[in-house]
Amino acid sequence: MHTSLQELLAVRGTATAPRFDIYASIHKGVRLMLTDLITSAGGVDPQDPASVQQLVDKVEAAADFCLSHLEHENTFLHTALERVQPGASQRIATEHVDHEQDIEALRHHARALPGCTAEERPAACHALYHAVCLFSAHNLAHMHLEETEHNAVLWAHLDDAGIMAIHGQLLASLTPAEMTMSLRWMLPALAPAERLGLLAGMKAKAPAPVFHVVLALARERLNDEAWGQLARGLGIPVATGLTA
Repeated sequence: MHTSLQELLAVRGTATAPRFDIYASIHKGVRLMLTDLITSAGGVDPQDPASVQQLVDKVEAAADFCLSHLEHENTFLHTALERVQPGASQRIATEHVDHEQDIEALRHHARALPGCTAEERPAACHALYHAVCLFSAHNLAHMHLEETEHNAVLWAHLDDAGIMAIHGQLLASLTPAEMTMSLRWMLPALAPAERLGLLAGMKAKAPAPVFHVVLALARERLNDEAWGQLARGLGIPVATGLTA
């Protein structure tokens, strides 16, 4: 069952306390990824094999990202929610099952595109575009409920240290590929202060080679203005990106 706009607006004030939001940063990344996928699906050239393959690759990458995100929420966040308030994750867990099925349907549709005839491909691309839009719409509503209803439960039962401990466990479980995929979308999606806080924490705690990899990814993903603001905040040369 999907949520109406009226329902979303009704719960908009459920989670407004200035508390640690375990969903905020990664969900900004997911939203940016979905926006990019919609744009790519809408702009694909059905008669250009390279354009079609690029879209197929983006759908595959988005599917991997979304599945990884669902698995981590199921394992760490839903477990925590059920521990403090049994039944709190039931609605969203049910939606996760639906999303998993939708993700596989998107994969199947995208993988079929290169095998379509030239006559079939425009309609197939248009159908995939609509499927991507609906999938994104459902996910946007879904994430809003997590950020309001789930946060309200976590904040009612746990202090920030407890929530941050769960977050730390989740981060520790990420593979290097999952971390890179998450940062690829999170870095350009975050507000400047959020981005600086994330990278400053890594600069202080992560091994230097790891921090340099993240810094290179930030330079790749950010425009010049955002990169300059980040570099100045970190105290590193804007032109080179090397640590001082």
